[in-house]
Amino acid sequence: MNTDAAPAQSRSEALAGKLTLGAIARLDPETLLRESEAAEVLLLSERTLERWRSRGEGPKAKKIGARRVAYTVGSILEFAGVAA
Repeated sequence: MNTDAAPAQSRSEALAGKLTLGAIARLDPETLLRESEAAEVLLLSERTLERWRSRGEGPKAKKIGARRVAYTVGSILEFAGVAA
């Protein structure tokens, strides 16, 4: 069994196909995911993430500009209980 870690993949390569925790775990923890991508990974609706964010719950979000919200891969994995 090869114990070498897989080389880091680009965001587009890792996210090709369905978004899963396993797919994003190969990305850099500081990679930003759009709210729709984060919702897909966590199997939640965007509205649920919005509600949690307004209550200070759920994964930590970052405000990008005036209206855009993004989540780091690290915050998604931490929230899901997956070691980054």
